[in-house]
Amino acid sequence: MRLRSLAMAAAALWLLPGAASARTWTACPEGSKRGDCQFKGNGAIQAAVDAALDGDTILVGAGTYRPQAFRDLPFSDVVEDLTLRGFIVVRDKRLTILGEDGAILDDRDGIPSTAMVLSGADVTVRNIVIRDFHYANGEDKIYDGHGIFAVNSRVRIDRVTLLRLAKMGLTGRGATILDVSHL
Repeated sequence: MRLRSLAMAAAALWLLPGAASARTWTACPEGSKRGDCQFKGNGAIQAAVDAALDGDTILVGAGTYRPQAFRDLPFSDVVEDLTLRGFIVVRDKRLTILGEDGAILDDRDGIPSTAMVLSGADVTVRNIVIRDFHYANGEDKIYDGHGIFAVNSRVRIDRVTLLRLAKMGLTGRGATILDVSHL
């Protein structure tokens, strides 16, 4: 009887979300010669985020990633309805985004967007440079030009460099908790 109870408990744990082993997804920039990349190009990080499950890690390979696409996320502020426009969007997931030395998100010549939009997420971001993100129109209903914009999320940021952003580098709205070191 006791053995049967243990077997049932083990089966129940196996079925729980997150009980499976966490996986590391490797994103590499355009032109990378690395052989271990599951995703390559400027959209590699978003593709890795889309493939990832709770508890997974996105390893961002050294190199420069430039926005050539974005995702819009509706956001209701106290006063009006807005749109968060993100190069990388993490929604309702628990992930780590870990940059190798030299991992850079650069919007100097890209389309106007915010580097990272996090919504209902639990995300750790480490060792990434975010620079030159800009907006299309200064004050409109599209939020672009930010570094990291989090809504109702838990965000841990360590060794992230924010340079020459048109708007705010780090924004937390709603029930967001920001834990920041070495910014």
